Amino acid sequence: IRERVNEWRNAGYPGVSRTTLELLQWWRREERKERLFFAQAEAVETILFLKEARADLRQGIEITRDEPSDDKKEKGYTGFLRYACKMATGSGKTTVMGRLAAWSILKKQADRSDGGFSEVVFIVCPNVTIRDRLAELDPKRIEASLYRTRDLVPPHMMTALTQGHVVVTNWHV
Repeated sequence: IRERVNEWRNAGYPGVSRTTLELLQWWRREERKERLFFAQAEAVETILFLKEARADLRQGIEITRDEPSDDKKEKGYTGFLRYACKMATGSGKTTVMGRLAAWSILKKQADRSDGGFSEVVFIVCPNVTIRDRLAELDPKRIEASLYRTRDLVPPHMMTALTQGHVVVTNWHV
């Protein structure tokens, strides 16, 4: 997948929406005060690739759905796609979450009929301490949010972003 993502990046991200391209360009722009870590860019771009790259670029790559048990299926439960990025401590997982949350919310705001995106992002974390620290992922905090403090969203997109919801809870709940 890394090789394909690299080819996709070098080709200018063919297949992505205007919103996605604007975010990718914002994140990679030369005049950023603080460059984003390579691991952050790679994690985010991999998820975007799997979701938005042209089908011919994703040929042979299939992510299987996380299907419920047969008894749950009988009750109407359906499977879902689960994407995961394994990242080391200190590599910027919160920034990756912020970028992906912003991407989903802004994609949904740009096209309300697109069922592949949501304006509600649900994050489950390991404990209350982490939950409290992740409060900066709430777009309604505007200038105090991660989207502004880490320059993840262009200022003109903040109004649309604040229409979304990021719910953070610890797994015990």
